[in-house]
Amino acid sequence: MDAPWRQVAAGRGRARGRATAVPLSGNGVPFGGAGGGRAKGSGGAVSSGPGPGGAAALAPAGRGQRSAGGEAPQPPGARGEDGSELMSQKKFEEIKKSNQAAARKLLEEHCSSSSEEEGDEDLEGKQGKIVANTFTTYTTHTDGDIHELERTKQYLNEAFQAGAMTCLICIASVKRNQAVWSCSGCFCIFHMPCIQKWAKDSQFLVSSVTDDDFGKKDYPWPCPKCRFEYKRSETPSRYYCYCGKVEDPPLDPWLVPHSCGQVCEREFKPSCGHKCLLLCHPGPCPPCPKMVTTTCYCKKAKPIPRRCSAKQWSCQLPCGRKLLCGHHKCENPCHAGNCQPCPRVS
Repeated sequence: MDAPWRQVAAGRGRARGRATAVPLSGNGVPFGGAGGGRAKGSGGAVSSGPGPGGAAALAPAGRGQRSAGGEAPQPPGARGEDGSELMSQKKFEEIKKSNQAAARKLLEEHCSSSSEEEGDEDLEGKQGKIVANTFTTYTTHTDGDIHELERTKQYLNEAFQAGAMTCLICIASVKRNQAVWSCSGCFCIFHMPCIQKWAKDSQFLVSSVTDDDFGKKDYPWPCPKCRFEYKRSETPSRYYCYCGKVEDPPLDPWLVPHSCGQVCEREFKPSCGHKCLLLCHPGPCPPCPKMVTTTCYCKKAKPIPRRCSAKQWSCQLPCGRKLLCGHHKCENPCHAGNCQPCPRVS
């Protein structure tokens, strides 16, 4: 049994050694040898004398020991922390790329909308120039007055607008690069193949199936919209511009669609001896803008210059023309047409 002073000393040594665990060998003997080493508190260096097996000194408790391969072992949880950092960094990069893509898309949409607005403005300006150019030869005779051109202007605007003109036979939009036909009665526009099929089917329906002369007789066919009748010989077979001068008019971005760009020169209706001054255009021709010198209905007033389309006028004086009775004169104000029968009773 050890002496009391040895027991106390051993107790003190054990108390100090609790701070750092001393590795044991397989048989339970410390690597540092029996009583051959002293241990300081945690974090201190542990030294030992040569043990029975001649083992080398141990590394400090808080530092990692090198493995047989030469790599220092990672502290507990180190690999998990590095993995979470890598995942966080990866997510950050993904979110960053997503935000950058969204920002680019927003910028492209903004630029696209701005360019579309500018494109629309440019297109409207271009169409305005084309319309003004179409009216130039007319407005030179009206001192710039376009009051009589409102209806024609509407037809021109519809020709420019996508989807504004619809073929009433196939119910599809009429495009500027398609062959068309325009009715001379209502000026409605149809696809060339559609109106040709319509004319053929209409002629077949109005004829008798048993008629041996079918195909030889000139059966009429009507316009799908206004029912204006055309002869069989008037069935369209070729694509012409509005004024009928040019066959297969070329597509020109600076002209009205389906127009040849030449002066219309169609006769005005009702006929006045003058021809249309507009460039080849859809719709009806406007009233004649020429200036003529004309007198009133009763021929009493002096001739004055007036528009050809409004050349007839009344001086509001008594007509004075002799009635059919041969005895009395017309007492009505200056008027157009024949005088009324004599109201007096003989």
